[in-house]
Amino acid sequence: VVLSNQPPIALFSATNHICPGTCTGFANLSLNATSYLWSFPGANPTTSTDVNPLNICYNSPGSYSVSLIATNAITSDTLTLNNF
Repeated sequence: VVLSNQPPIALFSATNHICPGTCTGFANLSLNATSYLWSFPGANPTTSTDVNPLNICYNSPGSYSVSLIATNAITSDTLTLNNF
């Protein structure tokens, strides 16, 4: 639900323990947003504008940060989870 006079709230969830060489998807739980920019440093692909990006692949073991910028006509909100 998008409320045009409310600022967006960036929020997401995903499995945060996967095996190297496997892929995962992210569930966008953001509120009041109309567009999204995801950042997956260390993954392939490294960015996405999908609402719920799928097939984000991590080939090397480690902990990675994931960021989501949720935007609407008013402003944007960023959520970054480190060591995800």
